[in-house]
Amino acid sequence: MLRLLQQQQHHLHHRRPALAGLLPRALAAHGAEAPGPDRPSARYSAVPAPEPAPPAPGETDLSRTLCLPKTEYPMRADAARREPLLRHRATTGLYHQQLADPARQGRTFVLHDGPPYANGRIHMGHCLNRVLKDFVMRYRLLRGDRVVSIPGWDCHGLPIELKAQEAFSKRQKAASKKRKQADPPAGAPAPSSSPMDVRHLARDFALSTIREQRDVFERLGILADLSDEGLAAHTYQTLDPRFEAAQLTVFAKMVARGNIYRDYKPVYWSPASRTALAEAELEYADNYVSRSVLVKFPLEKCPHDSALLIWTTTPWTLPANMAVAVSPGLEYVLVRPPAGPEAQQPSQPVWVARARVGYLAGELGCAEEDLTVLASAPGTELVGRRYTAPYAGQCAAAGPGAPSAHLFTVVDATYVTDDSGTGLVHTAPAHGLDDYVRCRALGMNFDSFGAVLMDEATVLHVRDVLLRNGGTDAWWTLPVGDLLPPGLAAEADLYEKGTDTMDVWFDSGTSWAHLLDRLEELGALPAEHPAALDVQGDFAPVQADVYLEGSDQHRGWFQSALLTSIASRGIAPYKTLITHGFINDDNGAKMSKSIGNVLEPDHFILGGKNLKSNPAYGTDVLRMWASSVEYTSDVSVGPVSIGRISETMRKLRNTSRFILGNLYDFEFGRDAVPYERLRETDKYVLHLLAQYVDDAASAYDRFQFNHGACPRPTRGCVLAAAIPAD
Repeated sequence: MLRLLQQQQHHLHHRRPALAGLLPRALAAHGAEAPGPDRPSARYSAVPAPEPAPPAPGETDLSRTLCLPKTEYPMRADAARREPLLRHRATTGLYHQQLADPARQGRTFVLHDGPPYANGRIHMGHCLNRVLKDFVMRYRLLRGDRVVSIPGWDCHGLPIELKAQEAFSKRQKAASKKRKQADPPAGAPAPSSSPMDVRHLARDFALSTIREQRDVFERLGILADLSDEGLAAHTYQTLDPRFEAAQLTVFAKMVARGNIYRDYKPVYWSPASRTALAEAELEYADNYVSRSVLVKFPLEKCPHDSALLIWTTTPWTLPANMAVAVSPGLEYVLVRPPAGPEAQQPSQPVWVARARVGYLAGELGCAEEDLTVLASAPGTELVGRRYTAPYAGQCAAAGPGAPSAHLFTVVDATYVTDDSGTGLVHTAPAHGLDDYVRCRALGMNFDSFGAVLMDEATVLHVRDVLLRNGGTDAWWTLPVGDLLPPGLAAEADLYEKGTDTMDVWFDSGTSWAHLLDRLEELGALPAEHPAALDVQGDFAPVQADVYLEGSDQHRGWFQSALLTSIASRGIAPYKTLITHGFINDDNGAKMSKSIGNVLEPDHFILGGKNLKSNPAYGTDVLRMWASSVEYTSDVSVGPVSIGRISETMRKLRNTSRFILGNLYDFEFGRDAVPYERLRETDKYVLHLLAQYVDDAASAYDRFQFNHGACPRPTRGCVLAAAIPAD
């Protein structure tokens, strides 16, 4: 194989100079040399080794007449023993070596790592993601680039806080048990969690998880410095004070551009965790029945003592009613339902859309003819009428211009239709975005927050104070006066610290700003933008070459990074986006803890409890699996698929071993022959190798690793060995 590589190096210098540079580095990685002025090219390849000497007269040992392969290259990979020995040289050592290589200073390639969440063990989705990124980085390394690899971790958010609360609860129980044993004095206070308690426990949990995940990433052979020292110097965590400072700088820029404001908005809320929920986090119980109700809202000063009739499937929102919406384009009628057999007086007339009279009759259990139409009016005539809500005394605010909290106003809304309900819509802005937007557009008043102190200078001042005092913990420990700008410190008693938190997507979405700081530290920013922030304090318009994450990040990290970067500096944070699918098991089923089919990389790298049924394949088998799949869609992995990959690896290894064994006595200086004298089969093998190098480089340029890494080399290497062997 080395001989073929050396031949091909010379051949490519004449065919495709841009690709020729790939082979010297590949040769060097195997301890071989590329052809040069003082090293003859293998294009003028070796003639067959001299024929073995015939046996001496009377000698019967015929082994001397055979040309048998000889090599120290072992038949078995013995990955469990060998990979740890090679790991540092192939990862941390190589990473720092290429960073310091003066020949690579002209071009820096940056793949910005989207931070995994530091709250659990690494699964096969993480494995695929990290290995695909590593393919990109190592290929750019072969192309002569200087590559920057700064792995990251997302360390904030509710799941980690819940872990911290769980740890605190265990600590409380242990302390309570000790207090009972020590017979404390009556009235002794029980321990309680403070924000700082939760923050410290959350930080400890996140850092512990990072170290666990780091160990697996190291076993995957990731090109980065993941050593204990490297975790601080060559990775990033969103809890790092430097990261938080960069995040606040982005926030300040967005404030200055008018992108940040404080207002009400209806959101889904979890009473248990006391936090807002995204719509994607909601699960509707299949067995829940939403019961609808018809409710009368009495009109003020209206003939016939009439009422508005609304229909709703969310009766629990009635106390929050602030308006009834009608459609200006619909016709409404005032109908009197038939009185019941025991009624002492006529029933109260109600307003409904004309097209919904039949629906109302059905709900009342009477014929449509039994409903007496008293009047009709377009929706525009109902707009502005005043009514009393059923729970008026419990409402938080009144409609525009209402004399008291008991009266509300009929409004117009384009989203009202006559295809369901009564054609009049109960409007509760605290429970629906459409309702909220319409009420705000009409100028309805809500409870005030009080004034908020938020401008660019104030945010930057807070950033500097926090950075000087060890990070955002200082927000909870410093008094208000220390956080206010100098000109306002004397009025500290007029201010209080807010307890709102930034969304975790804003944390990770602003990681591009921290990346600029790290690139500046490495001297890896371009000459025209040598600093993360220019003299005006604006961010450098430098983009990462690639973001590569799962397809769910189109609405997640890709979007939050794009929005924050556009809002604060006017450009996208990336040049290229690559997405991969999700991981299924061998049967194509989604991996789930409840099903019990979730697999971790260590299951294949280190093996299972029973090494006979779950052998330790090592890292290379997993990496070859990642290179062989069509990652742009969902991919499968399991014992069956990994077993097939292992068999392919075995064939490749034995083929390489056979080739190396046949080169044991090969010397260039002695065994050179012109290319024209090579056999046609040898030339064909060189052709296959040239074709593979061209195809592989083209595929890797397009990030199509499965086109360049697995099928052709497998077929080509086996064929290359088979032809001479035959």
